[in-house]
Amino acid sequence: TIKVLYIVRGVSGSGKSTLCKEILKDEGAEEGTILSTDDYFMKKDQYVFDPKKLGVAHEWNQDRAEKAIKEGKTPILIDNTNTTRWEAKPYVQMALKAKYEVKIRETTTPWAKNAEILAKKNVHKVPLEAIRRMLDRWEDDYTVERILKSKAPKRHRKQQHHHKKKNNKGVPDMIQAVITNKSNITPHMKNMFPDTFGHHATIAFKPSEAFYKKLLGCGLAEGDPIDLHVDAHVSSASFGVETLRLTHLSAPKQNGMTIICANKVPHVTLSIHKQKGRKPVDSNKLLSMSFNDKKEETLNNVVIPATLTFVIGN
Repeated sequence: TIKVLYIVRGVSGSGKSTLCKEILKDEGAEEGTILSTDDYFMKKDQYVFDPKKLGVAHEWNQDRAEKAIKEGKTPILIDNTNTTRWEAKPYVQMALKAKYEVKIRETTTPWAKNAEILAKKNVHKVPLEAIRRMLDRWEDDYTVERILKSKAPKRHRKQQHHHKKKNNKGVPDMIQAVITNKSNITPHMKNMFPDTFGHHATIAFKPSEAFYKKLLGCGLAEGDPIDLHVDAHVSSASFGVETLRLTHLSAPKQNGMTIICANKVPHVTLSIHKQKGRKPVDSNKLLSMSFNDKKEETLNNVVIPATLTFVIGN
């Protein structure tokens, strides 16, 4: 089962609660995990907002999301205004790291951008001027790629707290090409085993400072599009692993420049057999070892779009 985290966005009073119900219905889920920073300010069924505690409230909600992700809950809905991209970044990073698919949904009610109507409709009595400020901050082109590339204003960077720490040299723990839309790979999956991944290709695990700087020196940045070029579907029923073999990775924004891959066996793990004790890392063994029932099916000109991501905390 593919686990999903939704970034639900909309100004106060625009119908986010209704949208959350629609999402759960679309997912076929009787209930989901809906996490809103506003919950922090609920005191005995009363909404008591304190602007001085907003930063703490955001951290509290991010911690709840991290816990829900670790518990494998799905779907998870982040029910905040999410007017700017950087506000969603900690949630997106956590979700991608845990192999969740990230989807973005926005309220589309006729009054979603009408400040006067929003001020009358919102249940928390947010004043008109505050609604107008939200609309002034509103960012379009709200995609996973753009969210990953966003940066918080200096006064807000504490909100992104421990989810964005790097090691002492500023180098991430892992560099990946993350498949943000799994429909790109489903035509090439056999779903042989009960636990399906198909989430990313590892470009470098525990990269050196030199490797990291070389990657950045090529003009690449977190959130840039990355193409995964695949030439074979490789599997073994006896071993319990199914993969796609990569020939190379390229960067569309850099005129198709080939990306250095420090992983000795470039691949995407599709599915594994947990009952056999298999882990995604066993894809390396499948591709580098011989098995009596090992199958390699050639794939022609298959390119899978992904996103460059720096993973912290592995």
